[in-house]
Amino acid sequence: TQLREVIDYSSSSVLIEDDGAFTILLTRAGDGADPAAVRRNTGRQFPIDPSSAILEALNAGDPVVVDDVR
Repeated sequence: TQLREVIDYSSSSVLIEDDGAFTILLTRAGDGADPAAVRRNTGRQFPIDPSSAILEALNAGDPVVVDDVR
């Protein structure tokens, strides 16, 4: 995929910011991931702290890559 040409990854998610929350739009799961869990997480929302450095970077138009979150 095109993303793999830019950054090496085993799984990824694409989120959008909407009404003070991040919403999962798409997930590409790694080997051994539970497909049902991936489907359940699509559309899941996480509230955003307005003082978040991530939100600040996104508002500045900068990309945000979160290294291994496990």
